[in-house]
Amino acid sequence: MKKILKINKLLFTIITLLFLTNSAYAAKNDCSVFKKFSKDFFACKAGNLKDGIKKLKPKLSKSDGAKVSDNKDEKNAKALEKAEAKNAKALEKAEAKNAKALEKAEAKKLKDAEKKAKALEKAEAKAKATSTKDALKKAKVLEAAEAKKAKEIKKEQAAARAEARKKYKAEVKAYNQAKKPNLKNDKISIGVSNSYSPWGFVDGSGKLAGFELELAKELCAIMKRDCAITGYDRDGAIPALLMRKFDAVMTGIEINQERQNAIAFSETYADGNIASFASLKNSRINTVDLPTTINLNFDQKGVSNVLEALAEELYGKKVCVQTGTTYEKFLDAGYVGPIKLKSYKTQKQVNLGLTNGNCDIAFAAAASFANYSDKSVTLVGPTLSGGMLGKGVAVGIRKNTYADEKTDFNRTNGKRDARILEDFNDALNKARKQGIISNLAMKHFGFDASM
Repeated sequence: MKKILKINKLLFTIITLLFLTNSAYAAKNDCSVFKKFSKDFFACKAGNLKDGIKKLKPKLSKSDGAKVSDNKDEKNAKALEKAEAKNAKALEKAEAKNAKALEKAEAKKLKDAEKKAKALEKAEAKAKATSTKDALKKAKVLEAAEAKKAKEIKKEQAAARAEARKKYKAEVKAYNQAKKPNLKNDKISIGVSNSYSPWGFVDGSGKLAGFELELAKELCAIMKRDCAITGYDRDGAIPALLMRKFDAVMTGIEINQERQNAIAFSETYADGNIASFASLKNSRINTVDLPTTINLNFDQKGVSNVLEALAEELYGKKVCVQTGTTYEKFLDAGYVGPIKLKSYKTQKQVNLGLTNGNCDIAFAAAASFANYSDKSVTLVGPTLSGGMLGKGVAVGIRKNTYADEKTDFNRTNGKRDARILEDFNDALNKARKQGIISNLAMKHFGFDASM
C-alpha cells in the first residue's frame, strides 16, 4: 500500500513539472513552427523542458526544502510524541511498578504485623495456659489436701462413733445384766397339749407324751433351767398363759395375726401348718389328678382349680375336725365349698371318729395322722399350707409390754417374760444346730417337719 502511494506521488510530480514547463516556459522556444510530432518538434520541446527544469530547480529545491523541513518538524513532533508516549508509558510502568512494590511492601508489612500478632497471641495463650495449668495444679493439690483432711476427719469421727457405740453397748449390757431377773433358781412353767397328737397327748398308760413334751425337756436342759411341764387343754392354752398359769405354752400353736395381737412368739421350730385330709384306706376319695402340695400364699389360677376339685370331691361328705382350730376355721371359710362338719374337742377324738365311721374324711395337720399311717387311716389329696393355715409353730409367751406398765409388779414380770423369750430363742437355735428338732420330728411325725 505504501509503494502504491509513493508511485502515485512520483507520477503527480512529473505531471506537475510537465504542466509547468508547457505553461511557464513555452514562450522561450516556439515549437509550433515545427511540424507536430516531428524530430525538430520533440527537440524543441526537450530544449524547453531542459531550460524550464534549470529555471525551476531552485524553486523546486526551495519547495522541497520547506517540505523537508515540514516533514522534519512532523517527524520531530512524531518523535517527540512517541518519546512522550514512551516516557508516559515508562512513567506509567514505573508508577505501576512503584505501586506494586508499595503494595508488596504494605502486604509484607501487614503479613509481618499479623505474624507478630499471632506470635504475641500464641505467647499470651501459652502464658495463659501455663498460668491455668499452674492454677489447676495448685487447685488439685489443694483439693487432694482437703480430701485427705476430710478423710482423716471422717476416719476420726467413725472411730469416735465406734468407740461411743462400743461404750454404749457395754453400758447397756451391764445395765441389762444388772436389771435382768436371775432365773437360775426360777422354775419355768410350761403348758403342753394333752389332746393334740402327736404334738402332745396322753398315752395308753396315762402319761403325757408327744413331740412338744420331749422338745420342751430338751430346751430346758439347754437353758439349764428347772421346768415344770404340765398337760393342758389346747383350746385354753393362750387364755391360761395370759392369766399367768404358765410362763410359756407349747401346744402346736400356729402363728397368725390374731394370735400375734394377743401374745408373743419365739422363733418357729416346726411346720405345723401343713394340713391334709385323711380317710380310711378302703374308702379313699378320688384325687388322682390333683397335685401333691398347695401353698395358699400364691394367688394363682392353679390353686383355685385345685380347691374347686376338692370341693367337688367333698360334696355331700361328712368331715371331722377339731373344734377351735385353724383347720375348722379354714373349712368354715368355704375354701372347699359347703360341707358337712362334725367337730370334736380333741384330735384323738377326730381320729377315732374317722376310724369308727362317724365321718367320711378328717382334716387336720398332716402330722396329726402320723400315728395311724401304718394302720387303717391314710392321707389323701394334696397337702395345704400358707394363707390362714399359719406361718409355723412356735413357743407362746406373754408380750413384753413392761415398758408401758407403771406398776412395779408389771415391770418386774414384764422383764422376766422378756428374759424367758430370749432364753427360748437361744435354746431353739442351739437345738436346731444340734439336729435335736429334726430327730424328734422324724420320731413323732414320720418326716422332718422342723424349721
